[in-house]
Amino acid sequence: MRNGKPFYQYNPIIFYTLAAALIGLIWYILTPAAERPDFNRPDTIYPLILLIVAEISFASSWFVTPRLRDLAVQKGWFDMPEARRVHQNPTPRIGGLGMFTGFFFAVLCSLIAGLVVPNLWLPGDIWRICLLLVAASMVTVVMLVDDLKGLPPMPKLLCQIGAAAVVIVPQLIAGTGSLADNNHPIGILISSISSWRFADIFGSPFWLLVAIPFTFFWIVGMINTVNATDGLDGLAGGVVFIGAVILFLETLFQSRGDKFQFTSAVLALALAAAILGFLIFNWHPASIFMGDCGSNFLGFALAVISIIDGAKVAAALLIIGFPVLDLAFVYLNRIYHRRDPKQADRSHIHHRLMDMGWKQEWIVALFYFISLFFGVVGLLPFVNDPLSKFVSLGVLMLCLIPLLYYSVRFRKPQLPVSDSPNATLPPEEVSQHK
Repeated sequence: MRNGKPFYQYNPIIFYTLAAALIGLIWYILTPAAERPDFNRPDTIYPLILLIVAEISFASSWFVTPRLRDLAVQKGWFDMPEARRVHQNPTPRIGGLGMFTGFFFAVLCSLIAGLVVPNLWLPGDIWRICLLLVAASMVTVVMLVDDLKGLPPMPKLLCQIGAAAVVIVPQLIAGTGSLADNNHPIGILISSISSWRFADIFGSPFWLLVAIPFTFFWIVGMINTVNATDGLDGLAGGVVFIGAVILFLETLFQSRGDKFQFTSAVLALALAAAILGFLIFNWHPASIFMGDCGSNFLGFALAVISIIDGAKVAAALLIIGFPVLDLAFVYLNRIYHRRDPKQADRSHIHHRLMDMGWKQEWIVALFYFISLFFGVVGLLPFVNDPLSKFVSLGVLMLCLIPLLYYSVRFRKPQLPVSDSPNATLPPEEVSQHK
């Protein structure tokens, strides 16, 4: 006991790291000699490293998040209630730093493990992971400034594009020949989708005219999709958690060829564990929000992890297909009514369902179910090829269009709670209150 708290609660990072080490030691002792991990054979040590990485990521996030909450309360860093938001009380909004800290620390420890286990990482793996950490740090810091001070939409968009450039440009500088040949790249660029290689389809060097903008669009689009989903307690974090777990399972069960994709497995598991440590404090009613620093970090991390060991675009889209469809609908609706697509309002489907009387828990459960269901469908053997995944994605979109129509057709417009009677409502709803 220390300060009246059990040791595991006072410092869970050390506790869970020691627990993971103890479990690993027991497993090592009970395993027959012929099957024990061999530090000269990295494939035999993968399970232990994955376990330790998950423990460190979860414990770090769980340890840091409540301390960030207390700091935000002391400094007055609150997300204040307003017309387009659903929470009723001022709530700390820098919880994303907790997830970033857990992920960063766990991935850094996995890199250090390469000093102990020979040939654990290929040189290209180290480069790409370092680029991911640098770009994720850039996104988190800039969006933290937005959470604390507020930034216009354009600087935030430029930050997202700059973060994408950090992971893409090094490969262009080093040359794209090795990447087109599926060797070990030092950057991150979508050069193929499963067996569909851009170099074969479009020829060299014209395939870069497709690969470069497509990769930028994938990363920036994923960031904004996750950011737009962060409207209810536990919503964005839970959806990305499901996505990270599904990507880990796909890597585990459906590795391409004979080589286990250790890089994407470590990153996906570290991200899922970091989110889980944060979600403990973000369930409804949340005691802390992730803020833009959290949602942008999650979107960036999920986007890069899904393409760092070969593009798993179809699988990722199956998981976040519902938020993507919602974002597309919202943007088109804003453009149709001649409004700025980046101007936030209450036109997202989770807002519409709440205005119809749905509880937060019901809406979050609906998003979880859809993401989990189609994520699991993507793991099934009969949808293992990319064509089947895209067909499943089309089915997902067709199934969700009626839900969008339902949320628009039967929505009960809500009066804003601010001083201005028409503040922040879309024009098509303002007219209904005049």
